[in-house]
Amino acid sequence: MNVALVNTNRMQPPVAPIGLDYVAEALAAAGHSVTLLDLFWEDKPEPAIRRFFRKADVGLVGMTLRNTDDCTFSSRESFLQGFVGMVGAVRESTGAPVVVGGVGFSVMPECILDRAGTDFGVWGDGEFVLPALARRLEQQQPCHDLPNLIWRRDGKWLRNPPYRGSLSELPPMSRTWVDNRRYVRYGGQAGFETKRGCSGRCIYCADPVAKGGSVRVRPPGVVADELERLTGQGIDALHVCDGEFNIPPAHALAVCESLIARGLGERVRWYAYATVHPFPQELAHACRQAGCVGINFGVDSGSARMLAALRRGYAPAHIRQTVEHCRAAG
Repeated sequence: MNVALVNTNRMQPPVAPIGLDYVAEALAAAGHSVTLLDLFWEDKPEPAIRRFFRKADVGLVGMTLRNTDDCTFSSRESFLQGFVGMVGAVRESTGAPVVVGGVGFSVMPECILDRAGTDFGVWGDGEFVLPALARRLEQQQPCHDLPNLIWRRDGKWLRNPPYRGSLSELPPMSRTWVDNRRYVRYGGQAGFETKRGCSGRCIYCADPVAKGGSVRVRPPGVVADELERLTGQGIDALHVCDGEFNIPPAHALAVCESLIARGLGERVRWYAYATVHPFPQELAHACRQAGCVGINFGVDSGSARMLAALRRGYAPAHIRQTVEHCRAAG
């Protein structure tokens, strides 16, 4: 089937749509034809959508919603109205079924589907279900039993149980579907994943809701392969898209060792999110040798009482210890 993927994220600073890059790879590996419309680069998204579909004959449209709002207290801008307008332009331009996914969507899928009026939603991983959905639609077979799918029956949205498959099942990522070099030239960063999901219990975080409450890791060698492909395209500034890079710490260390063994620590600069504890001295040094130049630990408070209330899983002493480890590692 011919499948169109649409990036609707227009938020500054620029963030390359890693989810669409991965989903496009999975679709192509399953034998589907993929075209990608990246609306970040368009001044006016809705006319761009109409121009795109005048030339594209597709059987399925996948649209990603990365953020529902700008996460900024001073502006509090919602992206839902603009997203609904983009969905409407797609609806006007093609009769193909429309499916919505993405991290922002997966936090509150039924609410967004009610507003957008699409045919399907995919909450959580898209790489496993999108190829199957395209195949079922192409063969005119029932698709309502597919995992991760959200579909409507009798005026209500039904959410199928998720498939939390091993990430080793994903195809090798060529990272050629999205113009990552353009994002880097524009001041953004390309992303990569070493795992999905988070076992943390922080009371405010949406990551376990969108990606699952258990951690699924990618093979360290596969991560290194992906970074080699990105550096081969001239991309040397990267951000780890994991919820917490150092959970579990043994896997984070194995990823770093794989990057060091390939000589990538001398060729890339990467940044990560990590939790304060556990972050041993050995991991701090390995991160630095592997090319890490910045870590956002998200230290919410220096108060033990507040950290406990937020269920952060660490104490003020851990903050001091981890800062010392990172300073010692340079």
